[in-house]
Amino acid sequence: MKQITAKQDLSIILICLNDAHCIEDMFLSLKGSDYKELIVVDGGSSDLTVKIAEKYTKHVYSTEKGMLNQTLKGLEDAKGKFIFLAESDHIYPKDFSEKLLGELILTKFDGLQGSLEHLSKNNFFAMGHGEYFKIHCAKKGEREIIACPQIWVRFQLQKLLDDMSYGQGFSFDTQRAETCKKLNLKVGMGHTIAFEGGTVDFSRFKSRTRNYGYGDYDFYKSNSPGWSFFRKIKSITHIGRQYWFKNPAKSFIHCNPLIAIPYLYLLGAFRYYFWLEKLVSERFKK
Repeated sequence: MKQITAKQDLSIILICLNDAHCIEDMFLSLKGSDYKELIVVDGGSSDLTVKIAEKYTKHVYSTEKGMLNQTLKGLEDAKGKFIFLAESDHIYPKDFSEKLLGELILTKFDGLQGSLEHLSKNNFFAMGHGEYFKIHCAKKGEREIIACPQIWVRFQLQKLLDDMSYGQGFSFDTQRAETCKKLNLKVGMGHTIAFEGGTVDFSRFKSRTRNYGYGDYDFYKSNSPGWSFFRKIKSITHIGRQYWFKNPAKSFIHCNPLIAIPYLYLLGAFRYYFWLEKLVSERFKK
């Protein structure tokens, strides 16, 4: 029986858009890991993202912007039995891909997320982001939703994405979780650690919460026509329950609540604000 190895069986797919400010550090960190091939799918960058990517792999493609269709484009060219979905602002320690692949095989999950740490502590938002990761990654094992860095059994990922009708924006992870439940796929959080590069200041905090707030609205808009009243209320209140109650309570166990709680309350408030902003802007378009 052939032994599974990252060098022979693992394809890395990176989807990107205007990531020239961070993508090279990610590529350099990947040199410490084994893999079969590195595939980059750009969504129409206006900066030097594509030129930088072409220095590190010959598999660079451009397609219409959208997380779902960019990932599907990467899968078209991937030859590995396993797929590692990377992210442009992550730093991967030596042997990261081999260790995460080993965890996936050991757990027998369909998809597995690596744990994340954010080490910058130069301002409140950077420290809060780091405390949030401590809460988010604390529970190992089976989960309902996973995000990058993540590794998948290729045919299960293909089945998952082919079944998704929506997920081009920042609702991608949430929509993927809904489809995982529908298909009875098993996903979880692993112990292998990667690091998020750069720092988080107010500008980056605002930009990130805008993206996810818009994604929250897009997820609700796309799915709510088929939901019951109870399911709609559950979706609308999810942000408040998660960031104003559940995670603050967990902060007393996993991190520094004096930093985590005010950060989490701000995070929830900004996500609701941008959820409503997207709602209002679409109503005025009509």
